[in-house]
Amino acid sequence: AEAKVLLFSHADHRPSDRVNGTIEISTDDGETWERKRVFQPGPCQYSVVIPVGRREHLLAYEGEDETIMVARVHMDWVLSR
Repeated sequence: AEAKVLLFSHADHRPSDRVNGTIEISTDDGETWERKRVFQPGPCQYSVVIPVGRREHLLAYEGEDETIMVARVHMDWVLSR
């Protein structure tokens, strides 16, 4: 069977701070996570990835001052270095 592509969003933080909203991608069912991109430098917590097309996703997250933010990302950006 073909491996599933998985996306994971989270705050790539230090122990006491929730900062640097990050998206990671795995193309082997989660065995490895080969790409990691910061989509929100600064405050970020409670993020979720929402597919909106074959190669586009929305990232909803809590930003500064408890504001709900939304970012649109394309798979080409996630996969780029």
